[in-house]
Amino acid sequence: MTSTTSSPKRIAKVSSDNTAVGFDLLTNLTYCWVLAIGGLPRDKIIERCGRQRLKTAVFFEYVHVLAKRMGYEYTHAFQLVSEGARASNVKSLLLRLAAAISSGESERDFLAQEARAEGDRFANEYERSVENLRKWTDAYAAILISVTLIMVVSLVSTMLGSLDPNFPLFMGFGLFFITSIGLFLIYKVAPVEQFNYDSRGIGPKYRRRARKLLLILGPIGLVLAMLIAPQLDLMSGASAAFLLIGLSLLPVGFYAWKDDVAVQKLDEEFPTFLRSVGNVAGATGLTLTQAMRRIDTRSMGSLQPHIDRLNI
Repeated sequence: MTSTTSSPKRIAKVSSDNTAVGFDLLTNLTYCWVLAIGGLPRDKIIERCGRQRLKTAVFFEYVHVLAKRMGYEYTHAFQLVSEGARASNVKSLLLRLAAAISSGESERDFLAQEARAEGDRFANEYERSVENLRKWTDAYAAILISVTLIMVVSLVSTMLGSLDPNFPLFMGFGLFFITSIGLFLIYKVAPVEQFNYDSRGIGPKYRRRARKLLLILGPIGLVLAMLIAPQLDLMSGASAAFLLIGLSLLPVGFYAWKDDVAVQKLDEEFPTFLRSVGNVAGATGLTLTQAMRRIDTRSMGSLQPHIDRLNI
């Protein structure tokens, strides 16, 4: 990311939702705080924060461009960039940074205070999102139960009355679309958390395989369903189409499940690694780099290749 590639459109793409940019803002503030603790000058802190792959990093990049390339004072640069921020928490943070610089307040103390405050705010919003997710989970269960009851009633009515045999099939398609709309609304409205990370062009092997198979087997399953279903009657054709599509997606689901298990293992083992490094560093007085070298990575399970790469 360089100043020559900056464009006002990149600021416009940053969400105006405080929740959507909350994690990125907290990460960027924490990174600034760590750099300030290390004693880096102001221009280096802002420059490196602008290089991060975060939604809010573009604001720090613009401040760096205005200050170093165009000769603006940092106070004025922060004020100008804040005008393009649509999220209220980002705008207020940039204005507070401008005020802190103009008043001569210690950047290290200011960033520490802001990082703690942003951390508390993010924790409160996260807890509220968890509570909302429980309510949306109940809504999802209610949709499934309602659709199942309607389908059962339609089947019983067909068995007891003189309805058309294809009536349950039409009911099934209708309920499928109704359920799809309900699930789509829940997907768009319910809070979501991204718990995995993809670097550019690289990803875990199971995730790469799942995506590759989805691009290959997904279209194959659809084509086979469209070729075979018209040759059968309505009920058998629909059953065969759904079966072919499901079988084509089975390998994709298997590798996606394997990737999910691998991510869960990393989450479970990471606190153990942090405790081990902290205990060794605290007991011996060594630096974190020296403490990591004393840890037996073979006992870290799935984290071993990642720890070895970090040591290198």
